[in-house]
Amino acid sequence: MLRALNPEIVVPGHGSFETTKIFDDSEKYFTLLLERVGAMVRDGKTREQIDRDLRKPEYAAWAYHDRMPSNIDAAYRAVTSR
Repeated sequence: MLRALNPEIVVPGHGSFETTKIFDDSEKYFTLLLERVGAMVRDGKTREQIDRDLRKPEYAAWAYHDRMPSNIDAAYRAVTSR
Protein backbone atom coordinates (compact mmCIF):
# COMPACT_ATOMS: atom_id res chain seq x y z
CA MET A 1 0.00 0.00 0.00
CA LEU A 2 2.73 2.50 0.91
CA ARG A 3 4.76 1.43 -2.11
CA ALA A 4 1.87 2.56 -4.34
CA LEU A 5 2.49 6.13 -3.16
CA ASN A 6 5.92 5.90 -4.83
CA PRO A 7 7.76 7.89 -2.14
CA GLU A 8 11.31 9.12 -2.63
CA ILE A 9 12.01 8.86 1.10
CA VAL A 10 10.44 6.56 3.68
CA VAL A 11 10.35 7.59 7.33
CA PRO A 12 9.94 4.34 9.27
CA GLY A 13 8.62 4.09 12.81
CA HIS A 14 12.13 3.08 13.93
CA GLY A 15 15.55 3.91 12.53
CA SER A 16 16.74 6.35 9.94
CA PHE A 17 15.16 7.62 6.73
CA GLU A 18 15.24 5.06 3.94
CA THR A 19 14.41 4.51 0.30
CA THR A 20 11.62 2.19 -0.81
CA LYS A 21 14.19 -0.63 -0.52
CA ILE A 22 13.04 -0.84 3.09
CA PHE A 23 9.76 -2.34 1.85
CA ASP A 24 11.64 -5.17 0.12
CA ASP A 25 13.96 -5.70 3.09
CA SER A 26 11.04 -5.83 5.51
CA GLU A 27 9.11 -8.28 3.36
CA LYS A 28 12.15 -10.57 3.02
CA TYR A 29 12.80 -10.46 6.77
CA PHE A 30 9.24 -11.28 7.81
CA THR A 31 8.83 -13.96 5.13
CA LEU A 32 12.06 -15.66 6.18
CA LEU A 33 11.19 -15.37 9.86
CA LEU A 34 7.79 -16.98 9.27
CA GLU A 35 9.42 -19.76 7.22
CA ARG A 36 12.05 -20.46 9.89
CA VAL A 37 9.59 -20.39 12.79
CA GLY A 38 7.13 -22.55 10.84
CA ALA A 39 9.82 -25.14 10.11
CA MET A 40 10.87 -25.21 13.75
CA VAL A 41 7.26 -25.66 14.90
CA ARG A 42 6.84 -28.54 12.43
CA ASP A 43 10.05 -30.05 13.86
CA GLY A 44 8.40 -30.02 17.29
CA LYS A 45 10.49 -27.26 18.85
CA THR A 46 9.03 -25.36 21.78
CA ARG A 47 8.56 -21.60 21.78
CA GLU A 48 11.59 -21.29 24.08
CA GLN A 49 13.77 -23.42 21.79
CA ILE A 50 12.73 -21.35 18.79
CA ASP A 51 13.58 -18.13 20.61
CA ARG A 52 16.98 -19.50 21.66
CA ASP A 53 17.83 -20.86 18.19
CA LEU A 54 16.84 -17.70 16.32
CA ARG A 55 18.82 -15.47 18.66
CA LYS A 56 22.13 -17.14 17.80
CA PRO A 57 24.96 -14.99 16.38
CA GLU A 58 24.35 -16.04 12.77
CA TYR A 59 21.08 -14.10 12.89
CA ALA A 60 22.63 -10.95 14.37
CA ALA A 61 23.00 -9.34 10.94
CA TRP A 62 19.28 -9.63 10.21
CA ALA A 63 17.42 -6.38 9.95
CA TYR A 64 15.23 -5.73 12.99
CA HIS A 65 17.43 -8.00 15.13
CA ASP A 66 16.85 -5.74 18.13
CA ARG A 67 13.12 -6.48 17.84
CA MET A 68 13.67 -10.19 17.31
CA PRO A 69 11.96 -11.41 20.52
CA SER A 70 8.65 -9.72 19.77
CA ASN A 71 8.88 -10.65 16.08
CA ILE A 72 9.54 -14.30 16.96
CA ASP A 73 6.55 -14.22 19.28
CA ALA A 74 4.32 -12.77 16.55
CA ALA A 75 5.57 -15.31 14.00
CA TYR A 76 5.02 -18.16 16.46
CA ARG A 77 1.46 -17.03 17.11
CA ALA A 78 0.87 -16.71 13.35
CA VAL A 79 2.04 -20.22 12.51
CA THR A 80 0.37 -21.86 15.50
CA SER A 81 -2.79 -19.71 15.41
CA ARG A 82 -2.33 -18.88 19.10
